[in-house]
Amino acid sequence: MKKLMLVGTAMTLLGGCFQQPDDNSIRDVLPEADSIQVKVPGAEVGATSSGVKSQGLVGQTAEFYGLTRKVSRDLNGGAAVILGLVKAITEYPVTSVEAGTWIWGPWREALNPSEYRLTVSQDAAGDYHWALEGRAKGSAVSFQPVVSGVATPGRPHRGVGSFHMDFDVAERLDPVGNDGVGQLDVSYDLESNPRRVQMGFARPIGTQAVTFNYSYAEADDGSGDFQFTVHGDLDDPGSSWEDAEVRSRWLASGAGRSDLKASGGDLGAATVTGVECWSSSFGRVFWSDNMSWQPTEGDPAACAYQDVKLPE
Repeated sequence: MKKLMLVGTAMTLLGGCFQQPDDNSIRDVLPEADSIQVKVPGAEVGATSSGVKSQGLVGQTAEFYGLTRKVSRDLNGGAAVILGLVKAITEYPVTSVEAGTWIWGPWREALNPSEYRLTVSQDAAGDYHWALEGRAKGSAVSFQPVVSGVATPGRPHRGVGSFHMDFDVAERLDPVGNDGVGQLDVSYDLESNPRRVQMGFARPIGTQAVTFNYSYAEADDGSGDFQFTVHGDLDDPGSSWEDAEVRSRWLASGAGRSDLKASGGDLGAATVTGVECWSSSFGRVFWSDNMSWQPTEGDPAACAYQDVKLPE
C-alpha cells in the first residue's frame, strides 16, 4: 500500500488565515491513526523477506508471531498515512463553508499536476461524511475522491465509521508521486470492548486480484485477536495462487497462539493446517502441522489457548 505524496504540500499551502468553522466537532469525530492500529505486543522480530524466520525451534521467536507483527506493521502504515494526513489538514482553519459543507483547500504545488481539497459535511442523522479529493490543475471537471469515509461521533477521535481509498485515482492524479494500485476499505468500532477494526485490500495482477482481509479486536487489558486471509501466490515452489488463513490470539501477557490453514494452488488437493504457540517472551512453546512441514515439538499444554480458531 503506497503513501500519498500530499502531506508536505498541504502543510505548506494551508497555513494562511481562513475562516474558522463554528463546529469544532469536525476535528474530534475522525479517528486518530493510533486508535485503529493493530497492537501486537513485543519487540522487533528478526525476519526474512517473507516476514517469518526461516526455521522455528522451541525457545526461538515464534514464526507466526513474527508474521503477525509484520502484517500488523504494514497494515498500520497504510491506514496511518491516510488518517494522519486528514488530521493534519483539519488542524488548520477551514477555507470555506458552502451549503453546509466545510472545505479545506484546494491546494496545489508547482510540480504536482493536480490540486486537492478536503470536504466534510454532516447528515440529518448526525454522521459526518468526508472526502479527500483531487482533479487536474485548471480543470473544470468535478473533484474525484481519493479517500472517502463516514464517521459516527462517539468519544473524541474514536466513534464508529469506515473509509475507502482508491489508489488507482491517486495514481491517475499524480503518476509520478504515487505508484500504488488497488482499493483499500477500512471499518472500525472504537466504542466497543473489544474495539474492532476490519480492513480489506485488493490489488489486480493480470487477470486476477490479490486480496488481503484483516479483522482485529483488542480488549481493554491489551489482549487481542487478529485474523487475516490472503488469496495470492504464497512463498512456495510454483506460481499458482493459494488461499491462506491465519488467526493469532494473545493474552495481556503477550503469550499467544496462531492457527493456520492453506489450500488450493500449488498445494493441489492438500489442505495444510497447523498451530504454533508462543510464551510471554514470544518464544515458541509448541508447533504441529498435518503435513510435517516441521517436526512436532513442544508441549500443547503450554499454549495460551487450547481451542482451535480460524478466521470467521
